[in-house]
Amino acid sequence: MTTFSLHFFKKQNRNVDYGLLRAFFEANEDFQVRIHDSRSAEFVYTHPRLLHQAVFYQTKSSHVPNIYRIDAAFLDVNIHIEIPILTPDYFVREVLYIAEQVASKFGFYIYYEIFNNPMEVDIDFIMQVFTTLKKSYFDRNPDKYEEYHILNKQKSQAIFRYIDELPQLQNYYRELEVFVPKYHILKDESNQLVLAMEWCENTATVFPPFVDYIFYRSQAEVKVLKSDLVYEEINEFLEPVPGFIKETSVINRSQVKKVNKIMKKIRFPKNKYSFSKESLLSVLD
Repeated sequence: MTTFSLHFFKKQNRNVDYGLLRAFFEANEDFQVRIHDSRSAEFVYTHPRLLHQAVFYQTKSSHVPNIYRIDAAFLDVNIHIEIPILTPDYFVREVLYIAEQVASKFGFYIYYEIFNNPMEVDIDFIMQVFTTLKKSYFDRNPDKYEEYHILNKQKSQAIFRYIDELPQLQNYYRELEVFVPKYHILKDESNQLVLAMEWCENTATVFPPFVDYIFYRSQAEVKVLKSDLVYEEINEFLEPVPGFIKETSVINRSQVKKVNKIMKKIRFPKNKYSFSKESLLSVLD
């Protein structure tokens, strides 16, 4: 099993306005709609920043395994979702939010093959099922660990949320003249995941969660600095980002001059590092 498949049902009837269903997906710019004929289509969801994909299918016949075991009051409407099992929890939860909207709008119940019967969408419960299946998949295929960078849940959730909400954070800080950097997703010579950010001197800046290295730009050069060494020196000037991930901090404009003086005085180790670009799609939890 390489996909997590969820199926939609109705109770007592199969009445679905499929034109309205297709319009629902067509109205969302994150979906690519592929219409095959009046009874079959694919609605491909691509997360605009994480780039992971899931597909909502409308099919001509049922794809539900062992459908005979389900209470006869529930009727398959030939619509299901397929999510790759090797997908971050953060993304799966986003897909389930969409599934919840679909179920609410069209009166659907949702079903996975280990459920007794279709049920109302319970995102937390379905996430528990998904994470258990993903762990089981890795246990059965340990070689897959070598293909991904596996992070703990707290770290991965913080990183994915920062990436996902970066545009909103940039909008919030634009008028405050605070620079909000993106991650540089890298790997080092030992193939370990490295998260880096840019920081320019004399610039109020947000510091993303769990950054490993800082590319510090001064007038003379770009220094590659280990983040923990930098934080030791400027920690008293770092403030939490209000209402955001607790591991995210900011140097506000009022502290820039003080921090700049400190950074000029410090003699950081002049180590040489070798990094290469890495795909965000290689990061899992």
